[in-house]
This record gives sequence, C-alpha cells and structure tokens, in this order.
Amino acid sequence: MHPEMAEFLSDRLTALRSLDRAILEDYIKKYHIMSVPHDEKTFWAGIHKARVACIDLTEDERAFSRGWLAQHHVLETMHEQVSE
Repeated sequence: MHPEMAEFLSDRLTALRSLDRAILEDYIKKYHIMSVPHDEKTFWAGIHKARVACIDLTEDERAFSRGWLAQHHVLETMHEQVSE
C-alpha cells in the first residue's frame, strides 16, 4: 500500500473512532473531504454514516452509530428511500 494511502486510512480510523468534533474537523480539512456542515445534526449524521460504512471499525462501534442514526431518525445510507 502506498504510504500516503496508509496515512489517510490511519487518520480516518483515528478520527472516526474519536467522536471528537475537533479531531474530525481537522481530518476533514486535512484531506478536503467536504466542507464542514455548520448544522450539528448534519455534521453528526455524516460522521455516523461514515462509521457505519467503515469496515475497519468494530461491529460494536458501527452498532453505536446505527443507534445514533435511528435515534435521530436519519437513514443509514444516502441511497435508501423513505417509503410513503
């Protein structure tokens, strides 16, 4: 694996595991992932969706984020559609 990719993946895992907004924002800005949402729910929904999708996290860590998303009535993926 290319050293820069290894660093990116390591930084991603550290940031996602931290659940610390400052660490997450530093990671987002370092790698130009996206603009940081100002709305709290939008920010945390994105973080928890990323955690659910990250296979390098433990199942417990991913389950915690699934719970957060469910508690805040947020779909797990961006591809799910709400049935009417």
